[in-house]
Amino acid sequence: QTVAGVYTAMAEQLSRQRRRQDNALLYSMCPLPAAIIAGGETTVTLKTADGGWTGKGGRNQEIGLAAALQLQALQLRNVVLASVGTDGTDGPTDAAGAIVDGGTVDRVEHANQGSYTAQSALQHHDAYTFFNSMEELSPIPSSPTTTSTTISTAHDETDSDTT
Repeated sequence: QTVAGVYTAMAEQLSRQRRRQDNALLYSMCPLPAAIIAGGETTVTLKTADGGWTGKGGRNQEIGLAAALQLQALQLRNVVLASVGTDGTDGPTDAAGAIVDGGTVDRVEHANQGSYTAQSALQHHDAYTFFNSMEELSPIPSSPTTTSTTISTAHDETDSDTT
């Protein structure tokens, strides 16, 4: 969840920058609109409050789910985050990662009528099941490649001329 927190903090800073009329914060990150692109390997500690885990997913799906919850809490509905393993796999699943935005949690929880919450899925390391519960929000399907770099991006999709 720490990696997701870093990305959402950057997105929040960009959002604050966007809300200013003159677009000139003291510590402006970059001109807007913007995309943040990062690479590297992440890890997930598989542990729950009850001492085990029951879910299915991978580190990129977990970053996506954690970021979706944080984007929801920050009300950053126009921010999109994609976390994808370039090796084509993410955990024991047929997905390479996930693409989320600030409305992902609301859409999926509404579609499954609240029977499975994002917070519960995150606690049980079950991002794959959560994302897969709504057909159009399936994790990114893929097939294995020979590379092994995780690529994550956070992007504010609002057109700068409309704010």
